[in-house]
Amino acid sequence: MTFDRANGRLDGATVLDCAALLALQAGSAATAPFGHRGYRLGCRIVASLAQCA
Repeated sequence: MTFDRANGRLDGATVLDCAALLALQAGSAATAPFGHRGYRLGCRIVASLAQCA
């Protein structure tokens, strides 16, 4: 699986991988005004959900 930051393209990923990436990007954008406080918790939640599937 590769992620190209220049164009935001994710190659070789499953639907679950794409959903996890979108969730992490949304979490980063949502926590940016607060210095990303709480982002680590969101990452842990997304990681645990991705491992269950």
